Amino acid sequence: VTNLNSVTAGKCAGGFAGYFGSGTLANVGGIKLLGLPLLKIDSLLSVGQMIETFTVDSTVSGVSSGYSVSTGNEKGYSGGFIGECISGRARDTKISNLKTVTASATSGKAGGFAGFAKAGDALSAGDSTTSKLTGIELENLLGVVSALRPEFNNTSIAYVSNGSDPQVSADMAGGFVGDGQAVDINYGNNNSGFKADTDTNITGLSYIKGTSYAGGFAGRLMPGDVAQTGSIKLLGLLNVTQLLSVMDVAYPRISDSSIEGNNLVVTASGKNDDVALGDAGGYIGNGKAVMVKNSDVTNVKKVTAPYHAGGYIGIMRSGSAAEAGDATGDLLNSVLGKILSLKELASVLQAASSKITNCKVSGIKKENEGLTVIADRGSDNAEGYAGGFVGEMQSGHVDNSANAVDSGKGMAVENLLKVEGLRYAGGFGGLVKAGAVAEIGAKSSILTKLVDLTGLLSLVNAFVPVISNASVNSVEKGFTVTVTGTLEKDSTNDQDTGSAGGFIGCGTGVQISNSDVNKL
Repeated sequence: VTNLNSVTAGKCAGGFAGYFGSGTLANVGGIKLLGLPLLKIDSLLSVGQMIETFTVDSTVSGVSSGYSVSTGNEKGYSGGFIGECISGRARDTKISNLKTVTASATSGKAGGFAGFAKAGDALSAGDSTTSKLTGIELENLLGVVSALRPEFNNTSIAYVSNGSDPQVSADMAGGFVGDGQAVDINYGNNNSGFKADTDTNITGLSYIKGTSYAGGFAGRLMPGDVAQTGSIKLLGLLNVTQLLSVMDVAYPRISDSSIEGNNLVVTASGKNDDVALGDAGGYIGNGKAVMVKNSDVTNVKKVTAPYHAGGYIGIMRSGSAAEAGDATGDLLNSVLGKILSLKELASVLQAASSKITNCKVSGIKKENEGLTVIADRGSDNAEGYAGGFVGEMQSGHVDNSANAVDSGKGMAVENLLKVEGLRYAGGFGGLVKAGAVAEIGAKSSILTKLVDLTGLLSLVNAFVPVISNASVNSVEKGFTVTVTGTLEKDSTNDQDTGSAGGFIGCGTGVQISNSDVNKL
């Protein structure tokens, strides 16, 4: 597509495709595929491959002044390449002269590549059928399920200026994707061991504006709904290894995807009637059970949000047994109830931890300027967690040892100027805390099995946040960290409110190593 000026639609709009997806395998041609014996799973995979929706070596270029994509519906999806993507795949995609991507600030989703991307339904079947699935059959079925996650490899996006107005704006807004569920961006390809590495790069990005979530790369990233991946009630699972395999296909994974900002500003305005909304990050606004590696964001000027603001990620959460997808709790609790070893349980929980490796945020390099991160709504009932790297970190791992120079310590933040939060503020993180063991889920009754001290320790450690080689470097004249709120102004009566630190504002149950604070 060349010399594109604009694309406008009600629900789905994209520079290349408004809607792009494989549909539901179970109803292809009106055939209930799961009614066939599962011994014929290879045939089912062949059908899946036959109807797979993909694009290879495709280009969208706008007119010299840039092209615009927009949707008018309250729940519209807008993307520079695809508006809504369900299980689609794209490789070797080039987007140039992209000026604006907009969707509703109330409930819309917009992204430089895709507005909304998620895994589609693999199969559709009732409980009477799925209850008969065995572990062996499920292992075969994984080939079908994993084949349906959205996968985007080797993408380049070149933005052009939109003056002082946002280039991407919506309720969930991101430079690459507004809302991504179970997406794979270069990760599976680059960690396969037998395919040539691919990368994704975004240039010319200067302004992202979201209501609930905003990020330089993604507004929100979440796991797919494991329990309903393919509408399958995976109640036949008896083996931990099988459970981990099923869960793995549902996590959002990003590798080698970097952003070169142009005085990048990322802001989430939040919603006045909900103090628990409004997350922004230079790379990700809200990330749950995410795996990100080798992905930097540079030339960031400012990140602001009322709830969580982070130079790299607003809030970093791990998927828990109680909430690893909106409807997944029932599945995991049913399976966890069958797990006899606490060490096995810990392996499941650790697999759901967010992991960020070899990723950093860099502020703009100008005299008396740098990266500024602010989390404050300007009202007494706001939350306000701000960090140079992460606003709030619940469990998970950050390790930047790979970017250490001359056998020194790895870096997470550079050219930091100011961090300001209402409740918590830190050069690296505002609030960093261990997840609660209770997140396993009450229905699993697993806590009644805490009779082995070794097993208990492994279980508790699954919730511990670990930070390594994540130093914070400032601008030449140093950086400041400020908390603007007080306990008296905080309606939650949180006794730790008003905590600020050069590295962490408030840290509980956290393990930190090889991480410095320079020029505070």
